[in-house]
Amino acid sequence: GEIQKEDIAEFCGATIGDGWIQSNEKSFFLAGDPTDDKEYYDFRIVPLINKILNIELNAKDFPYWKVYGISIHKKELIKKLISFGLPTGKKVDIAEIPRWIMKSNKKVISAFIGGLFDTDGCIFFSRDYTKYATEFTSKYHSKVRIRISSISKRLMTQTEKIVNKIGIHCIKRELKRGWANNRN
Repeated sequence: GEIQKEDIAEFCGATIGDGWIQSNEKSFFLAGDPTDDKEYYDFRIVPLINKILNIELNAKDFPYWKVYGISIHKKELIKKLISFGLPTGKKVDIAEIPRWIMKSNKKVISAFIGGLFDTDGCIFFSRDYTKYATEFTSKYHSKVRIRISSISKRLMTQTEKIVNKIGIHCIKRELKRGWANNRN
């Protein structure tokens, strides 16, 4: 099918989560855990990238970094990725949501959040401690919580904004307990 804005938005979300364009614009990498993320790359990310860039790419192991994913080194393809509003260089300093996604509709924003969540998110269940809790919900972990974490403050501020924009209540928290795993 033809490329939808949602496809590009989801890809941008995944890239902001797990990818980077080298600052010299010579290489693009998108990679995750060789065990946990292999299926996601093979069945979701790679077909998505192939569709968007009209190429035939396969994911592979990068033993040196102990990751599984894809790399692109063709100049014109990297230019196209940059045209989506993806930043180049070290993510920590510059991770942010492309402006066109921030201003987009619910479908596009949801696709972006999906891509970011698939790479940087986790889902867990907690007990309900609110005054609306029933005997069941206060006793069992029945409340769904979704968490996305990043060391980029700007990215989290923007994410909070667009998640609230599409009607999902969210809270931004800052954790000051060090930088284990590069997550703050």
